Amino acid sequence: MSQAIESRAGEGLTRYELFPWLQVRASLAESRSFWLLVGIAVLSGILFAANDNPALLFESEAAVILVGYVIALRVFLRASMTLVALAGVFVLVVALMGLPLVHVPGSQAEPGQSGREPLIYLWLWFWKHFIPGEAIAQKGPLPVAWMNEFLSNLIAVGIPEDTFKLAPVGLFLALGAWLRSRAAKGSAAAARWAQRFDMSRPTTLLMTAFASAAAFVYMETVHQYVVISDVQGGAQVARVFQVLINTFGADNIAKALAGVDPPIDPNFLGVIVKDYGAYKGAELLLPRLLSFMMGHGAYAAIVAYGVILAQRHPRQWWLALGSAILLSAVLHAGWDTFASELAMVPIALATGFILLSLCIRVANLDLEAGYAPAPIVGESVVPRAARAPAATPPAPPAQAPPASPPPAAVAPPKPAEPARLEPPPSSIVGALAVNCAGAPPRTVLLRRAEVVAFTEEAKLDPELEGVSVDVVASPNDPRRLGLRNAGSKTLQVAAPDGREAALEPGRIVSLVTGARFSIGALQAEVTAVDA
Repeated sequence: MSQAIESRAGEGLTRYELFPWLQVRASLAESRSFWLLVGIAVLSGILFAANDNPALLFESEAAVILVGYVIALRVFLRASMTLVALAGVFVLVVALMGLPLVHVPGSQAEPGQSGREPLIYLWLWFWKHFIPGEAIAQKGPLPVAWMNEFLSNLIAVGIPEDTFKLAPVGLFLALGAWLRSRAAKGSAAAARWAQRFDMSRPTTLLMTAFASAAAFVYMETVHQYVVISDVQGGAQVARVFQVLINTFGADNIAKALAGVDPPIDPNFLGVIVKDYGAYKGAELLLPRLLSFMMGHGAYAAIVAYGVILAQRHPRQWWLALGSAILLSAVLHAGWDTFASELAMVPIALATGFILLSLCIRVANLDLEAGYAPAPIVGESVVPRAARAPAATPPAPPAQAPPASPPPAAVAPPKPAEPARLEPPPSSIVGALAVNCAGAPPRTVLLRRAEVVAFTEEAKLDPELEGVSVDVVASPNDPRRLGLRNAGSKTLQVAAPDGREAALEPGRIVSLVTGARFSIGALQAEVTAVDA
């Protein structure tokens, strides 16, 4: 938070009045609205730069549409997973689908190439050629052609692609389990990192799979299907010009073009071929991206829901995960089998309905597990008007006891205790996810002026004795809330952007979603703010 600096009439002109961006830079960095404007500005620059570069234009359009879907689902679920973490998942899957890491049986290396392929090709080779699922389309056991094609798409496309999208989830689950085992042995660093790779929250797991699916569609569409359309479309135009050359002769065509005023660019043929292929690619790009919620995004969410059920019912993990993979693969195979036909419409509608149903169920699982939903919107640069605190009803007057004959010795009556009232629900301003090595994770609701102590965690780690926090108004702006170190020991705090600092007793930090603090084996993160 930047410290507010005021200027009164008659005083000298300050540098903050001349250069106001020096004062508000911290507020801007904390505002999601500001970063949305930055994103729009950057996108505008990319689109202008891509005016003569169809490949860059395609990649920009694809990224914007897919990022929009991911943000929309995050808002719909009110999930607390940060956009930085979702971007990390996206980059991881792009690397798995783009970096040449492994040797694939049967692949032939181009001259000067290493012969290595991305990891996904090895996974697809197993299902397409080792099983082999691809051959079923031509020599299938079923009497009808479309049934064999459906079975082939089920084995060679649906199962391998939909399970590959869960690679980040599996990686984070394994890494989180290892970090928790290290934290149980007393490693404070492992406890801190275990919280970042925690896949126990249902919405976090679902958003991880959804971001992975967005990266999958991005790579498959822009770097495979659009390229194929570009090459095929360009080849068609080249054939047309080749027919003209064979019919009229290259010299005759060159003489005819030479007499045109103004002159024609001699490279026009290459330009036409390039642009035609680019526009053919765009015809495929937009429908594939717009159908993301009824396609790959839904398939990944279905399999992720199977993982969630497997976590909740470990004895029946095989049934939960197997059913989810089968349902996802059946929908995926149906889409590929009946592509460009009327039959794909009910399949798409059913898939979208299943996705929304799973999202609602997963959001309810979050609430059942005690997680508070994240706020729908973030902080604004312009502070909101302070809300008046909820009025507390007055305590009812204590009723006098019924009259009774006085005993021999009458003790003086004790004053009636004032009625205890629970804070009204409106005083809840956020939630705190608490993790401590050796103790189950828990969620604490944050209320104004209510001290949160960590007595249970202190039984496991003596260093946590006297550690507590509370929510107070910011001293710089009473309309904003802060988290104060109400204990006697210094805490290590980290802002959502990764900046770290020491928080001494009595000091205050901004109460924002994603803020973290730690001491010893204790890790706590603000998961929701509704100030």
